Amino acid sequence: TGYPVEMLEMDMDMEADLGIDSIKRVEIMGALQEAYPDLPKPDNLEEISELRTIGQIVEYLQTLSGGEKKKQCSDTSQPLNEIGGVARHPAKLQFLPQPDFLELALPEGNIILITDDGSLTTSALAESLTQKGLKVVVLSFPQSIIPTSSVLPSNIKNIILEDTSEKHLQQQLAAIESNCGSIAAFIHIHPIFNTASNHINYSPEEKAIAKQVFFIAKHLKKSLNAAAESGYGCFCTVTRLDGAFGLEQKINFGAIAGGLFGLTKTLTWEWGKVFCRAIDIHPEIDPQNCVNHIQAEIHDSNRLITEVGYGTQGRMTITVSG
Repeated sequence: TGYPVEMLEMDMDMEADLGIDSIKRVEIMGALQEAYPDLPKPDNLEEISELRTIGQIVEYLQTLSGGEKKKQCSDTSQPLNEIGGVARHPAKLQFLPQPDFLELALPEGNIILITDDGSLTTSALAESLTQKGLKVVVLSFPQSIIPTSSVLPSNIKNIILEDTSEKHLQQQLAAIESNCGSIAAFIHIHPIFNTASNHINYSPEEKAIAKQVFFIAKHLKKSLNAAAESGYGCFCTVTRLDGAFGLEQKINFGAIAGGLFGLTKTLTWEWGKVFCRAIDIHPEIDPQNCVNHIQAEIHDSNRLITEVGYGTQGRMTITVSG
């Protein structure tokens, strides 16, 4: 019978400096190997026989573990494809055909909320969706974060945040729902943040915007899921990295925007019926084509894809090799 693992910690306290007999020594080593199969194996039994205390056993295993790490690091003949039993594969781009078209069935009286990146893309998207008979509200961030706001048609309501506090955001979202309608779809258009060529710039403004999007997801959970139950609910983020999720490494961009992909993919699992998609569009693509790509994605009937890029290689998604 193996030495009970739950008793090992008690023995560690009581016998760290006391001698232990050979039978218990073998039992302890066996229990450790059973509980932690990745521990390095002792080189020979003679070395174990010299260990007299729990402390010496711990030091011996630490020495072995250090030796194993050095051996792995020095052995560069084989690529490291597995850590702790989990296989590792490099990410790569995978071509996607143009998406199918599924008519948006927003529940009656519901609206689409779009964040303003301060560019023509926002106004062009808002106007295009409005012309299709959808009700749109644009949410602008404080001027301290985005100095300029998009010029919108007079028939599109624009809500401008005064600060970046969660309380103020929550109040404005509640006011939108009361005055304009329940929010069924959310599209965040992330501004382009250029960085210096010799370093990664973590812009405080970009960090503040990303934080706002996380708060928005938190407070729109109820309305987006309710809309999805009744027809169509959508959470969509649009970044302008390089159109290839940053894999081409030819453009300097703000790294913080990459967190929006993680948020969107997480919501895909947590909000089962809400259509969630993260879109990366090359920064040199003009506003009208950006609008075309965004609308193509929110109309896509394929829910197995969470992230899509539009760049130099066309419409792509990300996958793993091997």
